[in-house]
Amino acid sequence: MDTTAVILAGGRSKRMGKDKIFLPLGGKPLFDYVWEVCRSVFEEVLVITNYPQRFSSYPVRVEKDLLPGGVLGGIYTGLEAIHTPYAFCVACDVPFLKKELVDYLLSLKDGFDAVVPIAPDGLHPLVAVYSKECSRVMKDALEKGMLRVADVFPSLRVRFCHPDEIRPLDPSFLSFLNVNTEEDLKRAQQILAGGFPLRKAL
Repeated sequence: MDTTAVILAGGRSKRMGKDKIFLPLGGKPLFDYVWEVCRSVFEEVLVITNYPQRFSSYPVRVEKDLLPGGVLGGIYTGLEAIHTPYAFCVACDVPFLKKELVDYLLSLKDGFDAVVPIAPDGLHPLVAVYSKECSRVMKDALEKGMLRVADVFPSLRVRFCHPDEIRPLDPSFLSFLNVNTEEDLKRAQQILAGGFPLRKAL
C-alpha cells in the first residue's frame, strides 16, 4: 500500500485527569478500537507517543515527537517517519472510527496534499490523510510557533470531505467522537451497550 496508519497517542489526557489510552471500554482498552481498524486496512501502523514502553505488547513501530507542537507536531513526526507517500493520521481516542470512512478518505487522496473531513461540528484534522510532502510546510509552521493544524491548510492542496459525503458512511458521525472526559467515556459505554447517547450525536 502507499499509505501508513499513524496513530497519535502523545496527549497528556488533561481533561480526563488520568492517562486515557488504555482505559477499559467494552472489555478492552480504548486504544485497541483504533488499532484494530488501522491494522485491518493498512500494512503498517505507526504510533507517535512520548511513552514508547506503553506499546511494547503491540506489533507496531513507535516514534517519539521530533518537535514540540501538540497535534501538528505529532503529524509532522509521523510524516517524517513513514516510508510511504501518504499517512492516515488518527487520534488514539476515537473508538467508533469506521473502516468505510477510512477507505473513502483514502480514495480521494490522489492529486491532493491532504484529505480532511468536515463534520457538522467542524474540521477533523485527526481523522485525515496527509501526503509526506506536507512535512516541510508543517515544519515551517512549527518553527514559526503555529500550532493549529488548520494553519497550514492555506499552503496545501486540501480536499475537504463534506458532511453530505460522510453521512451515508457514518450517519451519526461517531467516527469523530473523541473520548476526552469521563462524560465522553460514559457516553461511549452507553453507545456500545446499544443505549441512547448521553447527548445528541454530532
